[in-house]
Amino acid sequence: MTPLPTATPFTHTIAKGDTMLGIALRYGVTLEELQAANPGVDPGFLVIGNALVIPIEGQLSGEIPLPTPLPVPWSAPRCYPSADGGLWCLILVTNDQSTALENLSAWISLYDAQGNPVGGQAAVAPLNLLPTGASMPLVAFFSPPLPDGLLPQGQLLSALAVEDANARYLSAEVQVSAVEISENGSQASVQGQVLVPQGSIPSMVWIAFVAYDEVGEVVGMRKFDLGAPCGLPSTAEASSTALPTPATGTATFTPTPSATPAPLVVCTPFEFTVYSLGPVIHRVEVLLEARP
Repeated sequence: MTPLPTATPFTHTIAKGDTMLGIALRYGVTLEELQAANPGVDPGFLVIGNALVIPIEGQLSGEIPLPTPLPVPWSAPRCYPSADGGLWCLILVTNDQSTALENLSAWISLYDAQGNPVGGQAAVAPLNLLPTGASMPLVAFFSPPLPDGLLPQGQLLSALAVEDANARYLSAEVQVSAVEISENGSQASVQGQVLVPQGSIPSMVWIAFVAYDEVGEVVGMRKFDLGAPCGLPSTAEASSTALPTPATGTATFTPTPSATPAPLVVCTPFEFTVYSLGPVIHRVEVLLEARP
């Protein structure tokens, strides 16, 4: 008897900004199933252009659930309409653990006034890393058209403790020099510089700006990929008094504690603007992720 041909495996080509968890959520498989189907791939270092095998039903025996997320505080989803009739929805997660967190995700469902489900999708984090004591929004966008009066509900899917952080993340920091909030509060510009441990040249730097209103609700978020911006960093140590106190508005940054702290040096300056999804911006928090 002629054997049946082997099915061609379904694959996903890794693109800029992809994470292992995000790919798993996109195709409706668990993170463990995706890792089991790609045993030679390091989830912390995905290579753009490489292909991941997506396990279809029946390829792996049994169903492995996602790890139970750590019991961290998270807010009910808050949604804002977009100009094209879509909906931006955000869940704010706060890290009250003694270690940094990574692979944060949530699920946001939309219901009409009668309680009927209208749609749902994963809300993902702008960065992989959330330091102890910091907060970060998980964001989902629902495309138009959408009916009026939708009610969102959320569920935290994943929040994992960082293991061996010093091997995968640099203890980089942000030093803010100025924050300018527009008169109507619709946007805020933040200037400063990225600091890295002396002798380190990061291969990747991501920076995110989270805007809050006066009661602490998230009203805007922007992420920027700085690539590998440092080149050869200065050997002059950064000083906590090297930059003036922000003149208007406030911007805060929570560093990731390092087991082996090193003097910080200037990597690159930055100036970016974050925009409100509706309410007036009162303050901005800056989040940073750098990898060796």
